Parts: sequence; C-alpha cells; structure tokens
Amino acid sequence: IGVDLQFLTYDEKVLKKAYTEKEIEILKQSNNRLYDFTKMWTMKEAYVKFLGKGLTYDFKRIETPNIINEYEFIENEDYIIAIYSK
Repeated sequence: IGVDLQFLTYDEKVLKKAYTEKEIEILKQSNNRLYDFTKMWTMKEAYVKFLGKGLTYDFKRIETPNIINEYEFIENEDYIIAIYSK
C-alpha cells in the first residue's frame, strides 16, 4: 500500500520537474489548479511509496490520468489523502 497526504499547494518547480505534458495541459485548463495539482501530486507520491522508492524516482513516469481509478481518496477543503494498493 502507498499513502500520501498533502495540504493543498501549487509549486511551479515541482510542476516542471515531476509532471508530464498531459498533466500540465490538464492543469492549464483546470478551474481549480490548486486542487488538481495537489491531487496529482498525492497520487504520484502514494504510488512511489507503494513501489518502495524514494523521491529520486522519475515522477514523470507516472501518468496520473491513466491510473486515477486505482486510488481511493479522502479529501476536505485543506488536504487530500491518496491511497494506492493492488
């Protein structure tokens, strides 16, 4: 199992380093960039934790729109928790 919790945040440096072109395009069209950025980031971190890898993993290898159905989420107005398991 991989779990990650993030307070809602948006970070341009992380976007450029860890997000795929498809994800960046989704964020450009988003009505709630803060929420969507955070949701994608929690998915990426939960998946990397599931794999037993660290933050040196190439996060661009994770295309979140393709695997969103494999997660459970707990959300409120301040944070998102992503849970990945197989």
